[in-house]
Amino acid sequence: DCSRKTITLPTIYCRYKRRIYVIYDGIHYDAVAYCFDPQLPSDMDTRQFSPNDVVVLERAKHLCAQEHQRKAYTDTSNFTLRCLVCQQGLKGQTEAAQHAQESGHANFSEFR
Repeated sequence: DCSRKTITLPTIYCRYKRRIYVIYDGIHYDAVAYCFDPQLPSDMDTRQFSPNDVVVLERAKHLCAQEHQRKAYTDTSNFTLRCLVCQQGLKGQTEAAQHAQESGHANFSEFR
């Protein structure tokens, strides 16, 4: 979760042979991929890693911290939205849902 800079790993009792890392930005999840060569197609990237590879874990943590620092996440409780139908400013998903229910508008855009 790059908004909170937290990482959740399976319990120690899980003996998985491979591990994937996903980064949550407040809206959706993206798989972490290691690119061996940018000239190769993206389906050649590695998305599964050894659970014992601490270097990959540290790189995933670093990537999450970088995304947090870049503010590359959405705080859905406090983000600011604009209704693209009536231009009303809204704060958070609760206000947006309420506005949508009351007005029938469903086209919103985040702005900072």
